[in-house]
Amino acid sequence: MSKKLVITDASRGSGLAIATAAMQMFPGADLNLCRKPEILSDAAHIILTCDAKANTGNFYIDDTLLAQHGVTDFDRYAMVPGTTNFVPDVFVD
Repeated sequence: MSKKLVITDASRGSGLAIATAAMQMFPGADLNLCRKPEILSDAAHIILTCDAKANTGNFYIDDTLLAQHGVTDFDRYAMVPGTTNFVPDVFVD
């Protein structure tokens, strides 16, 4: 018996800057005011393990998606715990 393959498309973005090598290319970028890349993988995990048919065509913001799935401790994603004045993401407006 063959298994039916379902292909879907969902995207995710971040409302705040992520401390990546790309951020280091911006003059004056302070990685201490960014979030860790782990927030991306945690959000991606939720998208990839949810019902594909319900998620297709959606664009998610990392912290919003994580909050909707019960995450309340976002300090663990801060490069410097306790940071509240993060650099906004330049691609999500």
